[in-house]
Amino acid sequence: MSCIINHFKGAVTRNIHKNYDPHFSWQPRYYDHIVRNENSLNCIRSYIQNNPMNWKSDIENRTHHLSSQKIRSNYDHLFNHF
Repeated sequence: MSCIINHFKGAVTRNIHKNYDPHFSWQPRYYDHIVRNENSLNCIRSYIQNNPMNWKSDIENRTHHLSSQKIRSNYDHLFNHF
């Protein structure tokens, strides 16, 4: 699982550095969770889909210069390749 996450984060990082923000970096950890049923899967899907839009108002977002729609369209493009 960590290999998949690392490859995904690498692809996203390269794209963001090239097209949006050369100073972008990830938080050092990620949340690992075993999907046990469809309800759990749907909650995770919802979190993933809404997270880029929530980032715009996140207190840890220091830049606020990327629109949530731009982040979302970039996410959709990358996620469809995995």
